[in-house]
Amino acid sequence: MSQVFGTGEWLDKSFQGSGQNVWRIYDKLSGIVNASKTWVVMDEQPDSINDAALAVACTGANTASNAQIIDEPANYHNCACGISFSDGHAEIHKWRASRMKDAPIQYNDCLSLNVPAGAY
Repeated sequence: MSQVFGTGEWLDKSFQGSGQNVWRIYDKLSGIVNASKTWVVMDEQPDSINDAALAVACTGANTASNAQIIDEPANYHNCACGISFSDGHAEIHKWRASRMKDAPIQYNDCLSLNVPAGAY
């Protein structure tokens, strides 16, 4: 589940827990600014699962070198993953960059987390 529906602790790359106030977080459906573009649940790569959240770091995300993938999205739907949005619709997103689309699934908790986003 997206961390914007919690405390957003990874959104500003500092893991401040409930003290994060840089990015918008939501606790009610009525507070969501753009429901059709706000994802709620995304398939996570099995070797990346370590908790109930799929985290990304957004601070400094205007350049690829600053954005961080904390937990890896899945690629097991023909190099794609399922994403559900807060307005109720769902999509399959096909990855373009080889790092995401070709990541092997080994079921051994071997995947590096908190890595630069690069071009996905």
